[in-house]
Amino acid sequence: MASEKVTIEQAVQKLSEANNNSNGRLNALETKLDEIHLNLIEQHKNMNMDVPNEMMNVQEKMINQIETIQKRTEELQATTTSKLEEKQQQWEQLTNNIRDMRTEMKKNCEALERRALRKNDQNQLMEENVSTPHTQLNSSTINESFDNGQSDHHNITEQRQQAENNARQMLLNERPAQTAHTIIIPPSSSIPTFSGSTLESPRQFLIRVKEYAETINYWNDQLLLNGISQFLRGTALEWYCQLRVSNRRPQTWIEFKVIFLNQFNSPIRRARQEQQWKDCKQEEEETINEFIVRLRALWQEQKPNETENDLIRHLMYKMRNNLLTMIGISRCESLDEIITEAQKIEEILYQRNKQQHRNDNHDLLHNDISTTAMYNNDDHHEVQTMSAHQTNQQTKSNNRGNFTSNRNGNYNVTPRQSYYSTQGTRNQRNLYSLNETKCYMCGRKGHFRKDCPYQYNTYQQQNTWQYSKNVDGAQDERDHGAPN
Repeated sequence: MASEKVTIEQAVQKLSEANNNSNGRLNALETKLDEIHLNLIEQHKNMNMDVPNEMMNVQEKMINQIETIQKRTEELQATTTSKLEEKQQQWEQLTNNIRDMRTEMKKNCEALERRALRKNDQNQLMEENVSTPHTQLNSSTINESFDNGQSDHHNITEQRQQAENNARQMLLNERPAQTAHTIIIPPSSSIPTFSGSTLESPRQFLIRVKEYAETINYWNDQLLLNGISQFLRGTALEWYCQLRVSNRRPQTWIEFKVIFLNQFNSPIRRARQEQQWKDCKQEEEETINEFIVRLRALWQEQKPNETENDLIRHLMYKMRNNLLTMIGISRCESLDEIITEAQKIEEILYQRNKQQHRNDNHDLLHNDISTTAMYNNDDHHEVQTMSAHQTNQQTKSNNRGNFTSNRNGNYNVTPRQSYYSTQGTRNQRNLYSLNETKCYMCGRKGHFRKDCPYQYNTYQQQNTWQYSKNVDGAQDERDHGAPN
């Protein structure tokens, strides 16, 4: 580096300039350091001020939330307490009402018992007065004592009735006005139950238990689902308990019905019901109303997806032939109209059979059993013919007597059948004391024109009369003509 030659004054001047520059830089650095220091102090102060403020804000928020929760808890507690007190008052009120009802019922029963005892005593006294011979003095004495006793009994009854009315009035004055509650306690036998047997119908059980829960307990579907175990027995109850233990219990009533039918609608039961459906025909002694109930129950089990038109088709197919041939309605009509028409036909058949039965009874009352004795002067053929006629008539009466005895042995005898049974027994009893009659066809005595041997020329016909309100012989009656 080449050195520059300067004078002393110049060197001093340069050194002073360099010193001044260094001092200026040092001053600038000191100023910056002071500014940085002040900034740090301010930041530290700000930090010390912000943290407590944030903490205070958070603390205040937490305190407010805690106070709100406490207020809500107190409100819920007060509401629950008031509801419990209200329910307790209602329970006490209901208990008092039941107690009062039981007391009144007990009083009424005791009063009825006392009245019955007094009435029995009076009846016994009257019977003794009637059965025992008395003189006029004794009779008057007894009558006077009886009148006195009756008046005393009347006074005692009036006093007791007045006391009961006063006591009841006092209870009404002391007790505040209360609403009457009707408590229906059904008998235990009316509760529908299901045990899981193959002889039981699960669909019918579901319908009956829902109807019972709605009418007796006023339950909805959810309450019925919660209390369904009260109606289950045996295997069904064990199955339901297993569902609860395994946490597979259904949450809705619809789900319960699905799994219930899947569980208990066994193949054996389905096969039995299918056979019952195939064999379902209207019986001779079965009315259309009874048959439609039985048919609809099987139809709902076997054909759950069919409509009323399909039910009408099944009804027309399974109906008795005598009703089907006489019914004057098409299949396009409604089910109610078809049933109404069938009821009319049943009534017509019943009236026809009733009239025929009366005519037969009238003929029997005017016939003589010993017919052959009137034809001693006739030829041998007529004697044999009338003997055969007598045998045929005796067979008819025996058949009627056997049918009457069988009907009397049945516990489910209708009033109409009881009437026929009584008439048949009376006719059989009077069979041997009949009057003589005369036939207007042959002019001979002992039979009517409808039973004349010269009209049919045979006595091998059997009587097909049925003592029923539904008879298959209505068409035969139309073919042979109305009875005279």
